[in-house]
Amino acid sequence: MRNALLGTGAACRRIKEARPTKTIGVLGLGLLAIGFALWGGVAQTEPYVLFQDDFNDGDANGWTVLSGNWFVDNYEYVEDWTEQWGAHVTTAGDPTWQDYVYEARVMVQQPKEGGLAFRVSPDDLSGYATVIRPEAGDALLMKYWNFLTGSHTWLMSTPFSSSLNTWYSVRVVVEGDAISVYVDDALILWATDSEFPTGKVGFYQAESVARYDDAIVTTAYEPTHTPTPGPGPVGGIVEDPQLEPAGAPSGGGSSVSYPLAIAGAAAGGTILLAAGGWYARRRRMR
Repeated sequence: MRNALLGTGAACRRIKEARPTKTIGVLGLGLLAIGFALWGGVAQTEPYVLFQDDFNDGDANGWTVLSGNWFVDNYEYVEDWTEQWGAHVTTAGDPTWQDYVYEARVMVQQPKEGGLAFRVSPDDLSGYATVIRPEAGDALLMKYWNFLTGSHTWLMSTPFSSSLNTWYSVRVVVEGDAISVYVDDALILWATDSEFPTGKVGFYQAESVARYDDAIVTTAYEPTHTPTPGPGPVGGIVEDPQLEPAGAPSGGGSSVSYPLAIAGAAAGGTILLAAGGWYARRRRMR
């Protein structure tokens, strides 16, 4: 099916096929023994599709190539320039996008790495990128000051087992200065960084052959908390439970613990919070 256009002028988004709007589900529930009895449910607002491309029309209209050899093959977007050193990037979307969820399928066919770029600047030179590296056995979250020169830093790395010629669903969630990266619905990378607060989305490849498909960008959402009483001693109902830091963090690297307290809560019960929601100071409960 040919693309439909959403919006006008430079703000046009290409929507390829009518398909259900994807939503970001709550990933389980976390129990927290704290000062009172409350069931903290999370009401999710429906995300709005900003951009979508599955390449089923055989073209990459709407994408801008910064570097590399990008083309559509078998209704997938491919980059196969292994000889050139550095990042190969192609972008789409609106440089004013701020908080959003960006998801696509990624297949690395030859080492070194492939993944997604996001919050990319209007000139396509700077932004963030996350990649999977089958040969190295890890995954990276990076900040690039210049994709062409390779000027960048790692925000986080983690061991991650992946295979060549295998599709992986990679999802990036950016809200404020918080960045979270999921692969096949499992959270593997996260960081806080405020240098690039807005930007386009894209595909990223370095010294590799990689394939990409089913790109979709939706608006991010802020969960709303709808408490109802739970069992056990009740010290009072807090209409909008807020977690507040109650001490200095401990640990280091990718594992840091934060003592927390409930603002306005009385002692003597239990609170059940939904994992995956943002609470006070934008610390994500995992």
